Amino acid sequence: MRKIVVVFQFNDGRQKIVETVKGKKLTDLLEELDIYVDKPCSGLGHCGKCRVRFYSGENAPTDSDRRYITGQELDEGYRLACRVVLKEDCVIELPAQLSMDEDMDIVEADEDMDLHEFDLSGVYGIGLDIGTTTLAAALVRLDQGDYNIISQSSCVNHQRKYGADVISRIQSAIDGKGREMRESILRDIQSLFTTLIMETDCSAAVVEDRIKTVTIAGNTTMLHILMGYPCDGLGSFPYNPHNLDPVCSMACFVLPGVTAIREQTKVTVLPGISAFVGADILSGLYALGFDEIPPGQYGFMLDLGTNGEMAVGNRNHLYVASTAAGPVFEGGSISRGCPSVTGAICHVTIEHDKPIVETIGGEKAVGICGTGVLETVSQLRVNGIIDETGLLREEYFEKGYCLTRDNYGKSLFFTQSDVRQVQLAKAAIKAGIDMLLKESGLGDRDKVDKIAKIYIAGGFGYRIRKDSLYHLNMLPESFTDKIESPGNTSLLGTLKYMVNEFKEPDSGRECLDILIRASREVELATDESFGGAYYDAINF
Repeated sequence: MRKIVVVFQFNDGRQKIVETVKGKKLTDLLEELDIYVDKPCSGLGHCGKCRVRFYSGENAPTDSDRRYITGQELDEGYRLACRVVLKEDCVIELPAQLSMDEDMDIVEADEDMDLHEFDLSGVYGIGLDIGTTTLAAALVRLDQGDYNIISQSSCVNHQRKYGADVISRIQSAIDGKGREMRESILRDIQSLFTTLIMETDCSAAVVEDRIKTVTIAGNTTMLHILMGYPCDGLGSFPYNPHNLDPVCSMACFVLPGVTAIREQTKVTVLPGISAFVGADILSGLYALGFDEIPPGQYGFMLDLGTNGEMAVGNRNHLYVASTAAGPVFEGGSISRGCPSVTGAICHVTIEHDKPIVETIGGEKAVGICGTGVLETVSQLRVNGIIDETGLLREEYFEKGYCLTRDNYGKSLFFTQSDVRQVQLAKAAIKAGIDMLLKESGLGDRDKVDKIAKIYIAGGFGYRIRKDSLYHLNMLPESFTDKIESPGNTSLLGTLKYMVNEFKEPDSGRECLDILIRASREVELATDESFGGAYYDAINF
């Protein structure tokens, strides 16, 4: 088979020249070279996120190219990588959304935690939260009565090349890619743990020797993939997980190939509640002390990520639910969306129709992350640039509203399609909350006021400006003044669990059991009234 030469040009001046066979898909070649490709739609040409630019040797545009790329940009050589079959020698520029895996894609930490010095006499553990879009971990000291954080780090979950949401990941696993996805997450964990250890400024061997335990939380799909469980039961009704029970074993069995810790290190994978309310939510409820809320008092937690998981209640009665919000709250499904990486637009203000944007790290914009997305829509609504139905004013309807110029000097637009994606996501959240409150008996105004604290969990909740949520019509009005943002509660729950287990074995597990026994899942997907509630929640 005839060989061709492909030259990859990176935006930082690097160049990579490779020889490959004619007829190879571009995305297959990129993955062989460990060059990360953002494919929220699993490479089906349905999202338009994997744009590259050909300087020579480009294919004729496909229907998918024409759907997501303007005529002028097609003439300039832009194509969707997932639609390209390499036919001749070519030169391809890879934009900011594509990155070499060697860079690990560090994302912004959820909060500024007080960090402590590593002490050779201490006993340490690592807490790990495996999210659909990002991973977060912290190295903590366990033998001082409370967890003292030594180092923390987060990174992109590189499984996203198999799809942006859990449904795509489940399908990829069913299609035979489960082993690849497990290897991918293990590589991310190895990199993340190595970063934690390096930040102690001590010998890696010394630190590894003092790490005695690892505790892991994550949604049910992510933990199934980590453990190598079959995902078939997660993909169709009645959504039966292979296993929701906790796992307690050694690193060599749970985290094979993760050499940043000793093979005999104890690893605990926390239990889940259901197929779509997983260990991450249980860990978050534990972190927030829901197991200690007495009857007659109530708390509410909403974790906004690729899925919108929510819970309301107390230690005796706890109603939980999950709604498929999609990846909007983490920058997915948005034309220029990206994770919370350096250069991501994270805050937006509009004054007199002029945008003022803030990016992570103060760098030139590479895209817009979840908080920037919702703040943009909120500001568009406040300034009358979109109406209550989400329709952009006529002058912005065709191209969108320009937020700034990106790191290539091109205008970065927030489009009408982007507004619609936010509407779909926030409607799913609003409908889910309304139905959960109704099922729990707290739906009436006089009863919902009994909820003392409203927690918006996750990095998204920690960073977003609270007034933005009000203008989106996503939360009940009575919630606004009670909102607290505790950060990544899933990760915090793993740290609390390790400390309590160190002080008093089985105490953490007993608290989790209280929450599991109290939990009753409200299955929104099978409730016939969800469609009506969803429709009613579409407008701003």
